[in-house]
Amino acid sequence: MDLASRKIAIIGLGYVGLPLAVAFGATRDVVGFDINQSRVDALERGEDHTLEAGSDEISAASRLRFTTHKAQELGYHPEVILAGRRINDGRGRHAADQTARLMMRKGIPVVGSRILVMGAAFKENCPELRNSRVADVVARLKEYNAGIDIWDPWVDAQECARAFGITSMKDIPDERYDGVIVAVGHRQFRALGVDGLKALCKTPGVIYDIKGLFLRHVTDGRF
Repeated sequence: MDLASRKIAIIGLGYVGLPLAVAFGATRDVVGFDINQSRVDALERGEDHTLEAGSDEISAASRLRFTTHKAQELGYHPEVILAGRRINDGRGRHAADQTARLMMRKGIPVVGSRILVMGAAFKENCPELRNSRVADVVARLKEYNAGIDIWDPWVDAQECARAFGITSMKDIPDERYDGVIVAVGHRQFRALGVDGLKALCKTPGVIYDIKGLFLRHVTDGRF
């Protein structure tokens, strides 16, 4: 098989598929397929709302085309590309459970407690909620009957309400919480610094850092 002459079809132009399509499209014939017509239209204009690829990168992929049609109908023989990402479906539940355990060890009742989840987007510095695993964190905390706030300066508050059942806050909250979970590594969260992070938490309180954004000794637990 002459691999250099093979055409490539990439199915799904999300945060994994699009960067692959752009990378291969600079040197190989590639068709990027997505069922979302508005997504395809935006990419054809060089716009990526997930911020995974800039307009200059999309433009540089001169051998890449986008479509909602089946790749086979265009004469492409799809190669199945298995990206090296492992999504642990239990990660969000684990983070919530660990936070609850740490609170109980400090004598903080979890039922009726107030917990702040920092971040809802699927990745740092991005407004996209699709594929976000933070939903698992929130769902598990709800099972503990905890009161939950979400602070995310990037996502649309109403879209967050539809996805998670909680309207997110754009600005830093002025409340102090029993528990704080750092779920996304937004630059605004990093800019808080240690003092800013601790100011969000009661004494006693629990800080659980899923993203490892802060030094280990600053937090009570991390993933």
